[in-house]
Amino acid sequence: MLSAAQPAGTLVVHPIRCACPAEPGVLEPANARYVLDTLDRAVDLCRDGRCAGLVTGPVNKAVINDAGVAFSGHTGYLAERCGHHDPVMMLTTDDGVLRDLYIDRIYDTYVDEVGFGKTDSWLGLLA
Repeated sequence: MLSAAQPAGTLVVHPIRCACPAEPGVLEPANARYVLDTLDRAVDLCRDGRCAGLVTGPVNKAVINDAGVAFSGHTGYLAERCGHHDPVMMLTTDDGVLRDLYIDRIYDTYVDEVGFGKTDSWLGLLA
């Protein structure tokens, strides 16, 4: 179960060690397991009811693959860890930004008929 809410302005940190020292902006395949360990810890915290949600940022797929781990992205990775095999990624931002980035055009181009049916059903669940 979720513990009491944290007071405003506080942050709970769960330390996870890197295999070798990390340098900002420098990708290190030896630390790829660290990236996956942080995702695993977050999933465990959510599944155990100790966190109410999970927000991720970009994950560099190439450096994880360079470390010898087959990795197509964290959306699929998180879905697998949760026992799902039909992952969905939801991007949120200001609608004006989406229009400026032509997201509707990307959506129309990316989704084939089968994918469209799946996406449509997911959107129905989210609405």
